[in-house]
Amino acid sequence: MKFNLPEDVAGTISLEELGIDSLGVIQIEMMIRKEFGINFEDGVLSGESTLDNVITETEMRLAGASNG
Repeated sequence: MKFNLPEDVAGTISLEELGIDSLGVIQIEMMIRKEFGINFEDGVLSGESTLDNVITETEMRLAGASNG
């Protein structure tokens, strides 16, 4: 999955700070669902989520799917 972000973007920056609104968050969730086959419960990701949060939540769900 590629977001075309500058290489120097810190993982601590929020989606909101990147200009991603609630529709953009939904689109990110849909891209993750399509790419990895995992779903997020409502409210797990939001504009306040950082890039690190998105990656961590995705990795946790992928690990859970592979464990079980």
